Amino acid sequence: MDSERVQDLEHKQEDEGHTIAKTIAWVMANAELGYKNTLQIAAKLCELVTGEEATRIEKAFLAQESVHWHVSNAYYEADLQMCFGQYSDYKAAPAMVLLVRDDASLSQHRQTLQKIDRTGFDFDISVVIGLFSSGQETEFGEIDEMYAQEGWEYLRFPPGNDEPLEERLRDAFMAHTWDGLQLRGIKEVGDVAHAQDDGDYGEFVQAHTVTPDVHEVRAVQTAMGLANSLEIEEQPGVFDRLRLQMERVKALPIGPEKEHQAALLAMAIEQVLQPMDSPSNE
Repeated sequence: MDSERVQDLEHKQEDEGHTIAKTIAWVMANAELGYKNTLQIAAKLCELVTGEEATRIEKAFLAQESVHWHVSNAYYEADLQMCFGQYSDYKAAPAMVLLVRDDASLSQHRQTLQKIDRTGFDFDISVVIGLFSSGQETEFGEIDEMYAQEGWEYLRFPPGNDEPLEERLRDAFMAHTWDGLQLRGIKEVGDVAHAQDDGDYGEFVQAHTVTPDVHEVRAVQTAMGLANSLEIEEQPGVFDRLRLQMERVKALPIGPEKEHQAALLAMAIEQVLQPMDSPSNE
């Protein structure tokens, strides 16, 4: 009987481990924010990301329940969960969104980071959202830089006119190789060449303003394992590397570097997949 209990406990711990590996935790940094108000904002932000109704998300969070999110994009499918609670409850989660007061002083932000550092910090996705942003840029640069130095990306709510918050959050969440994700097959990846109107591929298909050096393109192909289209299906790691690199490029800030990396990846994929579209391979 004792051995059965031990086995049950081990299975339970294993299940909990798999569950936490699929968790995006929304955490209130300190009590000064106000629990209910912060929970409502977290629910609204989750609505923007997942498409679920904020009222349903809010009820689930109030009941300390998770909210399911099925991710289905151009590269993979995955079943994740959104949770709201205390930092100590989700230290093992791969993704954390830390909610802080944007108008707090620089020293208060520093104290928040120090508190996190003392309890351990090892998240693959670490985002800070400053709430109740006044739009004043008094310490914006210093605050952003301070969090960035510790591995956090700092965003604001409400966002600025040129800051699509929900898109940035989605990009951050989808850049992770989630536990249990199902990668899409080579035929679907091959549709890149015909995806002119697909938002997921647009950055890689329409990156014609930049012309990368041929040696750079070959280096990317080698790194991705894109030797040629006939060998791709025999290399199981190619899909994962390709999808992850796409997400990394999408997550870069808008600018010349993002355009350059997108063009590199677009040309690397296009050159390899061209034989798949030729009549001889049909």
